[in-house]
Amino acid sequence: MKPAVMLLLFLLPALAVSERGPRAHVRTGANGVPCFTVDAAADSDSTAQFRAVTVIDAMTRATMWQMALPGGRSFALVPTVCVPYAGRVAALPQTPAAALVAGRTYRVALEMHNGDVRQTVTADFCVVGQAHTVHALPTGENCPPGN
Repeated sequence: MKPAVMLLLFLLPALAVSERGPRAHVRTGANGVPCFTVDAAADSDSTAQFRAVTVIDAMTRATMWQMALPGGRSFALVPTVCVPYAGRVAALPQTPAAALVAGRTYRVALEMHNGDVRQTVTADFCVVGQAHTVHALPTGENCPPGN
């Protein structure tokens, strides 16, 4: 997906995401880094396939990290599978990951497809404190104090 198109998708209101199908979810992964998946409360019959992930700084819109599966490849992204921030798989095209700063709000976009239908689902998150605890944020909310 072209960067300008991806940026436009970040600007769309989160309410535009369907109540059915996958929704992005952020949790703490291995080694305390943010980890991206789909919400367990999403439609359990969903067969959405993961294609790419992008993390941006929600204020500056700067890209923090991107990774995409090559050549139209994809895999089923279910709540038990989580894509870690800056995950290093040598065979996958990705940008170097920038350090996440405590107290800043970030947005993750997961590019998914279900057959011929493409969907980008987003979630906001931040890291808090010296231990960089990961907090998922409701859309429009700021990172909690404690930095």
